[in-house]
Amino acid sequence: MKNLLCHFIILLFLLINISCTQNEIINPSNTEPTSPKNLQAHIDSTQGNLKINLNWDVPTSNGGSAIIQYIVYKGTAPNNLVILNYIDANLLSFTDTNIVYGNKYYYTVSAKNEQGESNTSNVISMNVNNFIYPPSAPGNFLCVSDDNFAYISWDPPINNGGSPLVNFKIYRGSSQNNLQTLVILDPLTFSFVDTTVVLLNTYFYKITASNNSYEGEESQLKSVEITGASLNSIKGIVTFVDTNFVLTGGNYLISAYPSTGWPPMAGPTAFDTIKVIRTNNILNTNYNYKLININPGAYIVSVTYRKITGGQSPILSVYGCDTVRFQYSSCFLNPPLSANIGSNNQGVGGINMISWADTAKKVY
Repeated sequence: MKNLLCHFIILLFLLINISCTQNEIINPSNTEPTSPKNLQAHIDSTQGNLKINLNWDVPTSNGGSAIIQYIVYKGTAPNNLVILNYIDANLLSFTDTNIVYGNKYYYTVSAKNEQGESNTSNVISMNVNNFIYPPSAPGNFLCVSDDNFAYISWDPPINNGGSPLVNFKIYRGSSQNNLQTLVILDPLTFSFVDTTVVLLNTYFYKITASNNSYEGEESQLKSVEITGASLNSIKGIVTFVDTNFVLTGGNYLISAYPSTGWPPMAGPTAFDTIKVIRTNNILNTNYNYKLININPGAYIVSVTYRKITGGQSPILSVYGCDTVRFQYSSCFLNPPLSANIGSNNQGVGGINMISWADTAKKVY
């Protein structure tokens, strides 16, 4: 009987010991947990997105009852920390994605059981200043087929990774899984014409920005089919500048005049309407246009602001008149450049124009 009692006591002791995991330490005092241990942090800059990863160890004691959750605190000063997030008791890490380059952040963490919240852990700081990481992807990446070429344009990345950009790199391939470097361009270039494409083929493009240390996040993949210009048509791209004038949008006419001199002596043969719009509160600056049903001959192509009140509408750009480098009528050639529909009705593409958006800067 004595031996049986001893065996029972030993078995009871083993069962109690097995049930005591790290998170369920028996403590008869039944209080709040002790602080989480060994809080650490490091900066993660993969794909151009700044993040701070936090991790910690379980408390030495859970206070006699299971830990319910961890509480992460954050602030820009060690004595001014506020709750950032509540973390499940099974997790010992958290990623903070609300990070701004140039700031210094402080973190601490506490544990909570049914009796209450523990004291906070050690306070750790992370300085995001003077930290170089990959740039974000270039914005507004656009690829279009015009004539026998591919026209590519983009905006600078929102974030340069804490260091000046050194180049843009365009990748191209015949399939989306087989892209190779096509060209490396200087950081002040925001457009490129790919003249090495073959008619009726489809190409895939993406672009990255690089600083002195990293190549940045890839843009969205774009595809374009090189279709060439259709018969009896003129097509191209209009890029608007000085767009503060049209923050709420506006309508513009692309017109073709059957003339080789300026000003044209007759009205337009064909026209297309461009409506300037905003996407996600960002003004789009590049627009495709196409003029159709045009007879063979030479044509002057212009951009005109479409007035809704009647009267003469101001002409803001004419093909061959780059309104960024030359202002007003001083850029006109005599005769101006023309778009030519061939005698066999061959269409023409690549009639691209840079146009003012502000009607106060009209060229005619």
